[in-house]
Amino acid sequence: MAIMTALIAAGWFLCKREILHADHIPSLTQLLLQVASPSVILLSGNEIFQQEQARWLLTSFILAIVFHCLFLTAALLLFQRDPVLENGVLLPNSGFMGIPLVQAVLGSSAVFLLTPFMIVNTLMQWTVGVYLMDHSSAFSLKKFLKTPMAIAVVLAMLLYFTPLALPPIIADVLTMTAALNTPLAMLILGALLAKTTLTQNWKLVRRCLPAAMARLLFMPLLVILILKGLPVPEMLKMLLTLVSSCPCAVSVALFSETLHQDSVKATTLVLSSTMLSLMTIPLISTLANFLWQL
Repeated sequence: MAIMTALIAAGWFLCKREILHADHIPSLTQLLLQVASPSVILLSGNEIFQQEQARWLLTSFILAIVFHCLFLTAALLLFQRDPVLENGVLLPNSGFMGIPLVQAVLGSSAVFLLTPFMIVNTLMQWTVGVYLMDHSSAFSLKKFLKTPMAIAVVLAMLLYFTPLALPPIIADVLTMTAALNTPLAMLILGALLAKTTLTQNWKLVRRCLPAAMARLLFMPLLVILILKGLPVPEMLKMLLTLVSSCPCAVSVALFSETLHQDSVKATTLVLSSTMLSLMTIPLISTLANFLWQL
């Protein structure tokens, strides 16, 4: 987290000094979402099939569904009729922050076990999340399957469950592009923080704080307590805990803009939860280790 914080600070500094301009952020975000993150996922599937790992992959998928159902229930109970806050509690930032976090803490091979959570998270985002913001919007499976992340997940599964493997040259290229994922994601977050001054509207920050705390503390605590009684490996427990403790997804702000919701509140929620997560994620992971040892 100290390394990630330093990278975020570097992004903030570069944006403030106008070395990294605000109008560069959309292009860098597309580079992250369409090249760097898919490269990480694709590489994670380029492994030798192991029956035990495949079993934990299925377990990860089932638990991801259970946890998202809990997130949705909590969001509807706590922030009924506020679609921005509901989405903030429902959707952790499993891609933008989850991938670099898991990659840094548990290693690149653990990212493959993260893919089921990302699949469920993305489906919830494009179905329930969109519906909460705009009841007239319809989910397009065809459009979703055309996204680079979805294609990378399908190819990673194909590589893992078949004898196929990436050619060495392609694997080397993907290794280089995947190395961009963590620094690029953190630099973008730093630039976003520099672009938006939260201190200009403390009233709005206070309105978003309960949802941010629900996302950062209440949701991961539920996950920790459920995982405590389950016979799953410590690595998978920590992976699910880390990704569940991530801040509100950046897509909450993006969708609120396109679906005519309060985009200022959504951006405030995303950025305030991101800043707070730099303190809460180490706290949650430490608490998880303590409770699981009892």
